Amino acid sequence: MKTTKKFDCVQMKREAAKKIFEETAKMSDRQLIAYWRKKLDAMRERRKTP
Repeated sequence: MKTTKKFDCVQMKREAAKKIFEETAKMSDRQLIAYWRKKLDAMRERRKTP
């Protein structure tokens, strides 16, 4: 029996990876470090807020 999924985790992961690749494709090493630090800081801020 085949069921239809409302949410596809693999598809979401692939779309996120594609977006990040497109955003970072032409960045230098320093720019990449700054990019990921900014993303990490944003994640930490979201975790602080209840």
